[in-house]
Amino acid sequence: MQLKYIFNQIGKKLGIGLILILIVSIHIFIIIGNSFFVEYSILEMENDATLINKSGMIRGGIQRVIKLELDNKDTTEYISNIDSIFNEFFMEEKYKLVNDKMITFVSKLELLQREWKVLKELIFTYHLTKQGIDKSSLIAQSEYIWNLSEDALYTVSILSSKKTDMLKNTFFIFLIDFFLIVFIIYLINKKIRNKLEILSTTDPLTNIKNRNMYNEALCFELELNKRAKNNTAFLFLDIDFFKDINDTYGHDTGDLVLKELVLILEETIRKTDMLFRIGGEEFVIFVKEIKKENLEKLANKIRLQVEAFDSKISHKFTISIGATMFNPDDTKDTIFKRVDKALYQSKNSGRNKVTIV
Repeated sequence: MQLKYIFNQIGKKLGIGLILILIVSIHIFIIIGNSFFVEYSILEMENDATLINKSGMIRGGIQRVIKLELDNKDTTEYISNIDSIFNEFFMEEKYKLVNDKMITFVSKLELLQREWKVLKELIFTYHLTKQGIDKSSLIAQSEYIWNLSEDALYTVSILSSKKTDMLKNTFFIFLIDFFLIVFIIYLINKKIRNKLEILSTTDPLTNIKNRNMYNEALCFELELNKRAKNNTAFLFLDIDFFKDINDTYGHDTGDLVLKELVLILEETIRKTDMLFRIGGEEFVIFVKEIKKENLEKLANKIRLQVEAFDSKISHKFTISIGATMFNPDDTKDTIFKRVDKALYQSKNSGRNKVTIV
């Protein structure tokens, strides 16, 4: 009986031990598996960010080539740069485009490259003839390529967003026990927040909210105004003659001007207001709790602060502003078209102006 009891105890202990070993093994497997998956996802998202940036460089570069060609300036260097970016895209394993998920983007990229070759031929023809019909073809093709590049950018952005969603879903696995929770906290702090949130929500040059955050905030404000009008204003502004600043002083100086503008804006608006850089020299401000009659005063205050700023470049810079109030029936398109039209009016009336609609 005593021996049987001993064997039973050993069997019980061995069973518990095996269970513990199994649990620990599963936990280790989950930790290691998720670690590799998260690290891989981070690399994939960084890769996607590069793809988005390079695609944007193609789009901007092509528009610059057209502008220079129409101004009878040398475009050789810029054409070569665009060709180099295309070549980088299609280098094997360069940006990990060889997989099923990227087929759509690759097909659009290939179409974009083919149309770029057509555009280069049109540029060459126009360079020789300088005829109006060739100029029209050149402009039409450049606009077509702009739309293609927008489509390619949208595609890769959607793919990147899906990867972000997949990554978020894996975090629930880390809730199994205390050690996994600790691991999640460490991973979020060290890997995810530091690498992904900054990448997806913050403009790297000016350290303010980027276009992604603008889109989210705009949807939120539109929904809020549908429920109850809360007197929120939409200011859309950009730097006057910013291209001339870049062309005259270089892009480093242009970057400095962008940072100086952000400094002025942050010192002028309230902490409750939201500032976004949505692209190039374009900025958006959402101003909370302001009446329409005070909106023009605020916009002109911002404009005058910029005009009076003692910039580090050799001459001062100015901004043009378009502004409007959120309406309960507004959509993303209607409010942006309205404020964009206001900015356009400020530009057309001599720049360094404010237009309220």
